Amino acid sequence: MLSLALLAHWHRRLSGFSTPEDPITIDVFNRFADSLSWQVVGLESVGWWPIVEDQFGSYEVTDADDELFHEPEGVGIKTGKLLGHGAGGRLPWVGGHESDTRLGRIKEITKHYPDGATFPEEPGGITTLDQVVGEGRRGIDYFGHWEPFDYGVFAKMIYWERPQGGQVFHGRYIAGGWALSVDPKLRTPMRDVLHRFGIEHQEA
Repeated sequence: MLSLALLAHWHRRLSGFSTPEDPITIDVFNRFADSLSWQVVGLESVGWWPIVEDQFGSYEVTDADDELFHEPEGVGIKTGKLLGHGAGGRLPWVGGHESDTRLGRIKEITKHYPDGATFPEEPGGITTLDQVVGEGRRGIDYFGHWEPFDYGVFAKMIYWERPQGGQVFHGRYIAGGWALSVDPKLRTPMRDVLHRFGIEHQEA
């Protein structure tokens, strides 16, 4: 499970930034470098927030018909249902501290463009499997400004058949392993992903 949020965390630590109120005056997690994170793994970091457990959330399934929920093991979940949480929907939840999302969501909050700047086109072949929805957050737009997240979707789980070749599964949450340790409905699609990548599950 990839987590650009983890990379963003260390980038921020090394750069001296620690809160959303800090100005971002450098390259915004290498968005202006030759190799952009979304070009490699399909998602881009959209921010980080205080670690407040009651503001954490679960994945909301957006495409339960995808084969990753059925082959070779069935998850037994429907679109719109939640996974990535403890028993009875309680903690641990999949996250709410740092997250990644697709370019389209970042574009929605990007209101101000530097002179001559344009927004890049998202590559094809990306399927959104799950998302996390929350209220009262801000996110980092493409050019490093904190903006309101009015639509509420601040993280996505994707599977991507890269046009250049290769496959990517991106869980996009730094706390994903917390919920993975307790939720069998989250562990099952992970095994299905490994199966698709040619790694077979072995009982301990």
